[in-house]
Amino acid sequence: MRSCFSVLCVVLTVVAVSGVAGASPMDVVSWQVYDSFPGSALNTGLWAVENNNGTLNTGTGGLILSPTSLSGGGTNRVSINATLGITNGAFFAAQVPFSITGAAGSGGAVLFSISLNSNGSAESGAIMWVNANNFQIAGTGYAGSGFAVSTDFNPPTNIQTTSVMQGELGLIYSGGTITEYYNAGTGWQQLGAPVSTAGWTGPLTFALETDVVSSGSLAAAVQNVEFNHTDPVPLPPSLLLLAPGLVGLVAARRCSKK
Repeated sequence: MRSCFSVLCVVLTVVAVSGVAGASPMDVVSWQVYDSFPGSALNTGLWAVENNNGTLNTGTGGLILSPTSLSGGGTNRVSINATLGITNGAFFAAQVPFSITGAAGSGGAVLFSISLNSNGSAESGAIMWVNANNFQIAGTGYAGSGFAVSTDFNPPTNIQTTSVMQGELGLIYSGGTITEYYNAGTGWQQLGAPVSTAGWTGPLTFALETDVVSSGSLAAAVQNVEFNHTDPVPLPPSLLLLAPGLVGLVAARRCSKK
């Protein structure tokens, strides 16, 4: 009987540990719907337009961000910021489902990104879906679609190629670092190493953004933006099994010595 109890405790412990190891932090956040864009106009009580070289439309299809297509050099950008202030060092998480229409032109690139900004700076800690066609950034050529991390069109890093035109972008800000995630339909995956916010000034703000560089066209549809900036990340249920498992192991060990 004691040996069976010990085995059961070991199994519970292994299940708990494996569950914790396999869960993405994005899966255990208590999400709160921030805006589902159900109306015919942008809710200016929640969002503020920062750069608007294009159009913003809302309705039953969600929020549509459509930068103006360019035939020459430069960047067209449509972006909105959540007007909430996020205190440095506080907990904040965001997840945004998106769908993309459009394609990069020759020598151009298009992207959709979410980011945390500090004191009005652009794309500090951004994760994006990007589509490029023989596009040069700082002498490096890019082509195809992928999920990437970048700062205001500096060379993207941690590029994960993809063929999907819809998915989710997400990030978690905790302990002074931003960790970025993407979901291409097979679950949340971390992209790159956490980004430190040491030295950032002022409250942090959250932004949705689309860009067109040099040529191309893009529309990004967004629905059901979800935030959590009040509660810490809750423990996954499997972790709750870890304590009983450990207690059981200790008890079984003591019993075996008697």
